[in-house]
Amino acid sequence: MRYEFVKNTMRKLMRSNFLAPSHSVLCVAASASEATLFKELGFATVTISNMDERMMGDSFAPFDWSFQDAMKLSFPDNSFDYGFVSDGLHHCDSPHRALVELFRVARNGIIVFESRDSLTMKLAEFLSLTPRYEIEAVAGNEFKYGGVNNTDVPNFIYRWTESEFEKTIRSYCPYGDMNFNYFYGLNLPYAMAKVKKIH
Repeated sequence: MRYEFVKNTMRKLMRSNFLAPSHSVLCVAASASEATLFKELGFATVTISNMDERMMGDSFAPFDWSFQDAMKLSFPDNSFDYGFVSDGLHHCDSPHRALVELFRVARNGIIVFESRDSLTMKLAEFLSLTPRYEIEAVAGNEFKYGGVNNTDVPNFIYRWTESEFEKTIRSYCPYGDMNFNYFYGLNLPYAMAKVKKIH
């Protein structure tokens, strides 16, 4: 998580009245960073989830912990006000499935921080300035966890375009209309997409 960018963007959303500490939030593919973030922002009803068996529920207090596969969430539709993920979709073997699952369980909208696919990023990959597979995540977990679906296999770093993000959501939810907003920081290629459901 690009922590300061994420925190500053979340504060912008709160100032714009899109998001409030009273809202319930599900964080998928999450860790202690998300717990720290939402504590600092003053949220009370947050569920931290991941499919990492090493994580213990009490370490995320006062928030709830739930063992969840982001691609097959066990929660009913519209269980939370908002869904949230930061640098987690690209760890799934189907990032698109994880995205629509997060959308499914959110009443109001989703907040997504992921790497952006751009010409600059393609050039960086070509020049080997950035990896295509996230070997560091596995190496940092004793070569046992942190890869695709939290296995020991380094995950492909799936990077999104705005168009792809919107087509995925609209394909899953072709009725009604949605608002899409994007926020960009200096730490590119990381970008945030905000989607608000309109009923």
